[in-house]
Amino acid sequence: MNKKQKIVQIGIFMIYLALNFYLMLIHEPWRDEIFPYIAAKCWSPIDVILLGRFDGNPMLWQMILMPFLKLGAPLITIQLISFFFCSMAAYLFYFKTEAGFLIKNIILFTCPFVYTYSSFARSYVLALFLLMVIGVMYKNRYEKPVLYSLAICFLPFTHVMLWGMVAGLVITFHIYELFLVVRGQSKLDRSTINKLIIGLVMTAIASITAICFTSGEKNNDVKLEVESYIETIVYCLAMGIIVSVLLYIAIKVKKNIKEVSIVAIAVGFQFIVYLCLYSGIILQRRILFCLFIVTLIVLVSSYKAEDQILASKSQKLLLVTYIAALIFTSSLLDWGKMIITDISSNYSSASEMGEYINENLDDNDKVICCSSVIEQSIVPYSKIRIYDIRYQDYIENITRKDRNLDEITEVLYVEFNGDSYKKYSGQYLVSEFEINHPLFDLVYVTSPAMVNEQFWLYKID
Repeated sequence: MNKKQKIVQIGIFMIYLALNFYLMLIHEPWRDEIFPYIAAKCWSPIDVILLGRFDGNPMLWQMILMPFLKLGAPLITIQLISFFFCSMAAYLFYFKTEAGFLIKNIILFTCPFVYTYSSFARSYVLALFLLMVIGVMYKNRYEKPVLYSLAICFLPFTHVMLWGMVAGLVITFHIYELFLVVRGQSKLDRSTINKLIIGLVMTAIASITAICFTSGEKNNDVKLEVESYIETIVYCLAMGIIVSVLLYIAIKVKKNIKEVSIVAIAVGFQFIVYLCLYSGIILQRRILFCLFIVTLIVLVSSYKAEDQILASKSQKLLLVTYIAALIFTSSLLDWGKMIITDISSNYSSASEMGEYINENLDDNDKVICCSSVIEQSIVPYSKIRIYDIRYQDYIENITRKDRNLDEITEVLYVEFNGDSYKKYSGQYLVSEFEINHPLFDLVYVTSPAMVNEQFWLYKID
């Protein structure tokens, strides 16, 4: 690459950073982003780690946020950290991989590198970053197997959906090479074999630890949703067809079978999760499949052209596969709609409610709620702590909570019928839904929001 091309590449990357930074600034964090914020800011490290057994995901993201938030960093810090990891992942992909220039530019300006994993302060961005680190290290994995294994060790602590990717990476490298050793067919020296064993032990310990800290209690919000099961089957079929075609081509031409197998195992694990555990396929999880294809492009591009799938046509084939994944999983359409909506309206109205409370209520006023899973989004913006009458504690202290609408309705019925309501007289109730009750005087209602985070504020007679 000559000097002029480098200048063009740097200029394009700066435009990318500016675009992502703008999208980060206009995005308002919602409950799935506020929850890690509260956990990292208000809870002990032990509580955060144990939360994985209830929440269903490892807590690496919260542990990264914790030092900053414990020192009093503002809410925007979590977005800046997410932006940083996404930018580093983009840098590695754009400047340190062997993918073609056109392919890099097309992928760089689509999801997962734009908006979804940078603006949303969630653990998905760690998966993006680590997969790019692993992709860059992939071609030198035999020279530095321990360091390569260390990068894999962090992956199971990002998101449950990455466990299949961890399995694929370990099976096609550590286990495969040690299998050849057992059969007497290995070409590796003793030092490399010993390092491979160390790497396998490291990844095994990391994976078992991640599984132990995410298995146990059950959050009622994490469940199999029958009403979306057909959508799940269609999505899984789309992923299955795309990966099957890639695997068939790889086997047919005897190129990159390991790399395609890694993605096949990762996608197969997603099938198990979606079809057997829960079927809520939000955009961030659909984009994970597209990220797997990007990872495959990075892995394949690390080989010389003659060793790639279909030789020089391999990257074009994988680019078409990536675009097909974006289209068939509806990720591209939903991603575009979400950006437009986030720019033109509220993603959440939590800050609006927080601002109203700060400007119109006195410091001595009391604010209560009955569904802290949703109302927790208001916590960073409100000067008044919000007390959950269902859990009998302030929102930021509640480490185990779910959104059980039947229980919420029952608590409201019990607490505000008969004489029980008198203990709440003069207090304010903030709610995620409108309540028609003679004891409640409507004080304020926020603007509508994308993720059902519109709020009503009532004063209790």
